[in-house]
This record gives sequence, C-alpha cells and structure tokens, in this order.
Amino acid sequence: MIFFKNVLIALLGGFFLAGLGILIHNSYSPFGLVLALTESAIGIKWIGKLTDSRQYQFLALFSWLYLVYKSGSLGVSQELLISGDRNGLTFFAGGALLNFFVIFLRRKN
Repeated sequence: MIFFKNVLIALLGGFFLAGLGILIHNSYSPFGLVLALTESAIGIKWIGKLTDSRQYQFLALFSWLYLVYKSGSLGVSQELLISGDRNGLTFFAGGALLNFFVIFLRRKN
C-alpha cells in the first residue's frame, strides 16, 4: 500500500510542478522563469524527502519531463503552451538539468 501511495505522490507531484511551471515561466520575464525553475527544483527535492527514496524522485522527474514535452508540442488545435523562445527553451533544458542535478545532491538528515 505504501508503494502505491509513493507512486501516486511522485506522479501527481511531478505533474503539478510541471503544470505550475508551465503556467508561470512566461510571466514577468525573467522572474517568472526563475520562479518556475526554483519551484520545480524544490518540489522534486521535497518529493524525495516525503517518499524517502530517490527512485520516486526519478518518477516525478519523468512525469515532469512528459508534461513539459507534451506542452511544448502542438496540440489538437495547434496551440503551444511552451514556445520556442528564450524563456521556453531555458525552462525546458534548464529545468530538466536542474531537476536531474537536484536528485543527485547529497541528502542531509
């Protein structure tokens, strides 16, 4: 039962962090981008502390990457939530690298 709870926390947490970052990365440039990157890194770290395992951080990272990738590609009505400008590319690449780096930070109890 704990396994399913942790998987649910990781998946929903990753989707929530990505959705929040997608919505604020283009607002009030460059502060929205900095805020989006910061909240996703802190959220991924928090998921690791909550579930007490690094594997759930990877699961949250993969759900974050999935939602960011899907919002950067064309939808049914040809809309883009993450455009290919400076903010969009920095959010996509910088967020992925930053979140991957945060997972491997040394944990202090």
